[in-house]
Amino acid sequence: MPSHISMLVFLSCLASVGAAAAGAQSGGQAALAARPQAEWVRQAQALERRADWTALLAWGQAWAQVDPKNPLAWFVQGRALSESGRYIDAIAAYRQNLRLAPGDVWARNNLGNAYRDSGRPREAMQAYRAAVEADPDYLQAWHNLGLTFYLTRGEAG
Repeated sequence: MPSHISMLVFLSCLASVGAAAAGAQSGGQAALAARPQAEWVRQAQALERRADWTALLAWGQAWAQVDPKNPLAWFVQGRALSESGRYIDAIAAYRQNLRLAPGDVWARNNLGNAYRDSGRPREAMQAYRAAVEADPDYLQAWHNLGLTFYLTRGEAG
């Protein structure tokens, strides 16, 4: 049963956001930094469609290196890490995403998934609750909250 929101949907909504910040970089870093945000998003979408989690993680890390304050760079890493079963690292990436964009309900939902999948249902339910409090119409977070409650027979609630 798929539990992660598709990053494709999330990133498609944000593809038109401004260009990635280009700092004073040298060599290959300067070329990476000059990429517009839409290009970062398109490549992340392509890697996700291919389920190439290793390449998606590397892409997200490169993105975060040239634009560390971009929450999408951290979301991409969280997605790749979760799909690779590296839940502790995914939690760290999603938490960084949320430090930069506290209202990101998709990151909150996926943080909940990483907590749940790492055997931490109480933290998962807190993340899902935060998502539905921020957006009461976000059905996936409601679904995950109910599912996690059901799977723990209410013990985590």
